[in-house]
Amino acid sequence: MKPYAIGIDCRLSHSTGIGRYVREIVPQVADVFGAKNILLSGGPTTLEWAAPLIERGATFRPTSARPFRMAEQRMFHELGGSCDMLWCPHFSAPWSCSSQLVVTVHDLIPLHVVEGWKGRVRQIGARVYLGAVRRNADLIMTVSHQVKRELVCELGVEAERIRAIPNGVGPVWFEARPPADLRKPYVVYVGNVSPHKNVEGLLEAFSMVSTHVPHELVIVGEERGFTSRPVLREWIARLGGRLRIVAKLTDAELRGLVAGADLLVQPSLEEGFGLPPLEAMAAGCPVLTSDCAALMETAAQGAHRFRLAERGDLAVMMGSLLTNEGLRRSKIEEGRNWARHFTWQRTAELTAAALREVWEGGR
Repeated sequence: MKPYAIGIDCRLSHSTGIGRYVREIVPQVADVFGAKNILLSGGPTTLEWAAPLIERGATFRPTSARPFRMAEQRMFHELGGSCDMLWCPHFSAPWSCSSQLVVTVHDLIPLHVVEGWKGRVRQIGARVYLGAVRRNADLIMTVSHQVKRELVCELGVEAERIRAIPNGVGPVWFEARPPADLRKPYVVYVGNVSPHKNVEGLLEAFSMVSTHVPHELVIVGEERGFTSRPVLREWIARLGGRLRIVAKLTDAELRGLVAGADLLVQPSLEEGFGLPPLEAMAAGCPVLTSDCAALMETAAQGAHRFRLAERGDLAVMMGSLLTNEGLRRSKIEEGRNWARHFTWQRTAELTAAALREVWEGGR
């Protein structure tokens, strides 16, 4: 037996979606394995949320290794030598592993969405790492059945090696309230401006709808993503005061902003799961999503939907939800009911049980 039962790569616990996933699930894993049997590897931000686990006996090993760099392979080698099992909550995983290996694959978007030379390099890197995951992982966890199907069909991974475990919604989202200083009505989008997010389609549709409604469009994300792409700079200029970009919100501020919106739009061309729509549903905000496969699965009947293949449908559906109060209210109720199906507690329990099963099988 090695000194630790399980090592967990927590380097991305500061990020948005994957970070939320790690922070919500790792404490439950520590409960199952015992904190003293856990080895956490990460940067300074890991210490901020992992302090209670360390106080309970978990070991923290600092690392400055960045994902998809050679230094991380040395880090993985050290973790594998110290632990019976290594869990990587992202496909930035070891090329070879001396311990059992479990990897969470959130999506295959880097394989599908290629824009410019950086996108091509990202695609090549993703193929290398996902190939290593296919060869070495004892178990692969995904956040949706859609991602599981893609792993089977596109990469030839055996279905029995994959466990689809959906993400969850924190109970605090059901308690979210709009900010007290709410001024103008607004539509909100939460996420980055990567090509697969279809932010350009959202801006075009909102421009069409804005002549009929008083709403602003609020983008929660990094403004530098807009200013780095000429077409997005053009939309900023065109929409003027009707577009507001907000960054660096606290969790509480984000919940309040979403709860106060008349509509959250998720216009993605592709997703692995799609957490913002579920959180918005829990907060009592009606949701409009695209009909991409993952959102059809995870948002299901809780969201209103537009057709990506039909140009102009996003603007039509957005206009309907912003002008039809009866439709909005029905989607609020349906959304809250649907969001209750997803809890981080359930996600953590299923994940911890899967990890325990692999560990005990190896023993």
